[in-house]
Amino acid sequence: MAGNGEIRERIYEAAKDLFYENGFAKTTLRMIAERADANSAMVSYYFGSKTQLASEIIGDYYAAARRAGKVCLDELCPNASLYLESALDNRITTQNFSDNQKLLRFYLELDETNFYVDSDIVAVDIFRELFKSRSAQMDEDKIRAAAISVSALANALISARANGMIHYSDEEIVRSIMDYHGVCLQIPQDETERVLAESKELAKRIRTTTGPGFEVRCEVIGE
Repeated sequence: MAGNGEIRERIYEAAKDLFYENGFAKTTLRMIAERADANSAMVSYYFGSKTQLASEIIGDYYAAARRAGKVCLDELCPNASLYLESALDNRITTQNFSDNQKLLRFYLELDETNFYVDSDIVAVDIFRELFKSRSAQMDEDKIRAAAISVSALANALISARANGMIHYSDEEIVRSIMDYHGVCLQIPQDETERVLAESKELAKRIRTTTGPGFEVRCEVIGE
């Protein structure tokens, strides 16, 4: 008899495959349950709702992309600043959305639920470390507000471009996000410009892909 952890993992893996294949809107709890050899009640028991399940998946995807990018960054630029790491992470994420229409579809459909406010994927811990690295004195609410607002900006720009409301390139999206980072962290504009330039050159040395089940890969390539 399968244990609780095994059942939850089967549901999670089935959901990743189905969300990637069909998108968020067309995937039902029944489809997930059937793929996982479970029932819809068990999906609700372990994850609460389809949105909560999808939110966990996209949060884990972001975390995996960040870890993969950090491995490449450590190889190319040991001891890089956290601000540079954040810029490269934004470049990788933005590029992944541009390159993979299945990832973008899932993201856009989930975005309609305001998942970034309700879930744990907002990078509060990263912002806390960024503030600490700058020796900036900010209370917890202000740190959370900064993290949520930057996440909301990134989501809004990607959604607006996909819907034809703006015609930004990847570079313009990344620049807008990092400019706002700089405002929140009170970083001089010339430092932000330097980090943008460095991260752009580093990104040329990194190949990133997202495959079935939202599996993300990053590798360093030749100059």
